Amino acid sequence: MSNTKVNPGIQESAESVAENVELTVVQKVELEVKTKDTASDVPVLDKVETASSAHDEEKVVTIKDVFMMFGNRKFQLLIPQLWLRSLMAATQFGFFVTFWISLMANNESMALLPDNKKMETAVYTFIFYGFGSIVGSAFFGQFLDKFGARASIVFIQGLLIVFVGLLIVQNEVGVFNWTVYLTMFGMGASETCIWCFNNIIFGFEFETKKKQFGAQLFVVESSLFTIFIVMSYFPLETKHQFREYLIFLLSLSFFALGLVYFKFPFKKQNK
Repeated sequence: MSNTKVNPGIQESAESVAENVELTVVQKVELEVKTKDTASDVPVLDKVETASSAHDEEKVVTIKDVFMMFGNRKFQLLIPQLWLRSLMAATQFGFFVTFWISLMANNESMALLPDNKKMETAVYTFIFYGFGSIVGSAFFGQFLDKFGARASIVFIQGLLIVFVGLLIVQNEVGVFNWTVYLTMFGMGASETCIWCFNNIIFGFEFETKKKQFGAQLFVVESSLFTIFIVMSYFPLETKHQFREYLIFLLSLSFFALGLVYFKFPFKKQNK
């Protein structure tokens, strides 16, 4: 067996490779340990909800899945609020024009206006309704993030008390003046806040990501369809009918928002 001299450069390279391989193995072990530690810090419930949400996103939502949401306790508590949302939309499209024209008929300075001018003036009030909607949508999300869901419910109820109350007063007094435009602004803001609140709750308070929105739209659209059928057979024309409608709207808001405020199990807000 012959004695062979090892080139010092080759030996040095071999030792360097061995050190790198050893370091790589150590780093790999450390990485596995860190991964296990990080995973152990995540609550089991969060892991389950994350897995459930991922599975829900991959699954195609069927009609059966949508109707199964009606057995969900959280969804049941929100149904009256969806009715309120539908009634607010019906108020926008089927109440205001007729109501404002009736006020003009009782106003001495506007009673003699031609019908087309009264209609034009009534439709003009929706500009202020639109401004209210824009302001409400821009403001409400920040308010909810800062003060939480229950404070937001109180805020919405406060808006409805003030501006539905103004409608009731206007109906009793029978005067068409500058308060009409203020009322339209407030009602626009109120309706938008209700829509925003519903969308936020349905987006963040449920484990699933799709089913509740299908069920939500079903309740809103079917309720709106029913309200318009009723309004077509029983049109609002007299002061007494307007009064009953507005009192019902305000009463429904107390019931629907109160139910969510006291009974809905909101998730804890992360500060």
